[in-house]
Amino acid sequence: MSEEFKFNPLFVVDDSSYFDKLKNDSLIKVFEREENIGKLESLIYKRKRKLDLVRSEIDGEDIEPRRISKEELSDKFDEICQDVDDFLGIDLSLRPKIGFTNYFSSKTNGISNYLGLTFILASTISIPFAQMLTEYEHLPLSLRVAQVAFSIFGIKSFVDYSNIKGMFDPRNNEIKMDSKDESLVQFMAHEYAHFVQGYLLKDEKKQSQDFLIFREGHAIGVQNFISRKYFDDSSDRSQLEMNLKLNLSFLKTAYGGLCEKFNQEPKNEILSKGSLNMYQSYAHSIGCALFSLYEDKLGDRIYLDVLNGEFDPSLLLE
Repeated sequence: MSEEFKFNPLFVVDDSSYFDKLKNDSLIKVFEREENIGKLESLIYKRKRKLDLVRSEIDGEDIEPRRISKEELSDKFDEICQDVDDFLGIDLSLRPKIGFTNYFSSKTNGISNYLGLTFILASTISIPFAQMLTEYEHLPLSLRVAQVAFSIFGIKSFVDYSNIKGMFDPRNNEIKMDSKDESLVQFMAHEYAHFVQGYLLKDEKKQSQDFLIFREGHAIGVQNFISRKYFDDSSDRSQLEMNLKLNLSFLKTAYGGLCEKFNQEPKNEILSKGSLNMYQSYAHSIGCALFSLYEDKLGDRIYLDVLNGEFDPSLLLE
């Protein structure tokens, strides 16, 4: 994080043992329990029913998403930030900068799209090579090393980043959006959640990969709230469908990994043979699955509680 920008304290949490609860290793221990297989199955069925309902309402209609102009972006972002603040029960006066990426056009397809995206990932995050390896620890070491090298040198990524629409750069306090249609609403919320998390994880050590599952799971929960708020009653159901599909992809990947760990055959109606996306980001998948389980049991207040030092991972075990 640069000297020009430092997060100011918002959430007063000084207990180091609490931060240990938010580390990847701690959250994985809570997640990797055999009883969570059945809980995930129930959650996946519930999300799938919602997705089927949304798809039936679309009924073959192909509505072109309204594009957001550069002039509209700032106002839309302020609106989203306020909605997220209200959801999390906070009041922030400081906002990150917001803009569109200019590495490639949003209409560009094929290899240039991947080249631009991997360039953003490598140049914006600038995570040391060793730390980047932890993002892909569910892959064999040879594939992990190759993935990091691909990201650094701008070669097509074999990890599925097709749903990444934006990136928050804490060094420059800036969010860059790739998406230029209404889908950016929910992804702006996701990236702004990372900004808010910075007030809790306010030193550079806590901004490391050690907290990646917490950061992504929490941000996906915020993203889901904004998706429901803006698109549950919208005539354009495609945005809600897109977010539900993304959630199901993460949940199924986490479910498949859990089944494999405990040598259980996944239910065919959930995960047919060969359909598991093993290259899905493990932090997004486990984070989404874990926080979805907490939300299903405790309600969406979990997203505020975790920022205020009131998160107890053992609640899922009761």
